Amino acid sequence: MTSLYETTDTWVFPETALTESVTDMAEDGRRGSEGIVLWAGTLEDGVGRITHLIGLHGPLIQKRPLQMHIDADLFSKVSIFCGKAKIFLLGQIHSHPGTFTDLSETDKKYGIATPNFLSVVAPHYAQKPSTTWAECGVHFFEEDRGFHRLSAQEVEKLIVLDPTAKAPLIHLG
Repeated sequence: MTSLYETTDTWVFPETALTESVTDMAEDGRRGSEGIVLWAGTLEDGVGRITHLIGLHGPLIQKRPLQMHIDADLFSKVSIFCGKAKIFLLGQIHSHPGTFTDLSETDKKYGIATPNFLSVVAPHYAQKPSTTWAECGVHFFEEDRGFHRLSAQEVEKLIVLDPTAKAPLIHLG
């Protein structure tokens, strides 16, 4: 069976994208709730390039200690923004309490489960701005396999940090 989705072999992130994403989620974490930042960009020849960080805030998202609910209208705003910018969602990061960086059953059941989507979990409710990729749980969704956690070696191979790339942080909500 041929997939409708283009394969992603590598994700290229601006070197500062993880720190900026964690910093954006930190306020939610200080309130004891999960936070989230979507990662959008382009995909060509198997290379996903993160060009925009999208922080979700406001009344259309409910953030709680162990879950969040994103209203369909907020996802519509994300879709409209991405369409106008000619980009699409490649991944996301959200925070969990403590050192738990696996995907929860709720994450797996209700999260974005699209082939080649990257789902990252930051520990400690994003309270450590210097959080590294190695401290996060990095998960990948495959069409026939579902979500699986990438090993440290896979993360080093698949995620490339570009010191010259920029990705503005946009707030929607």
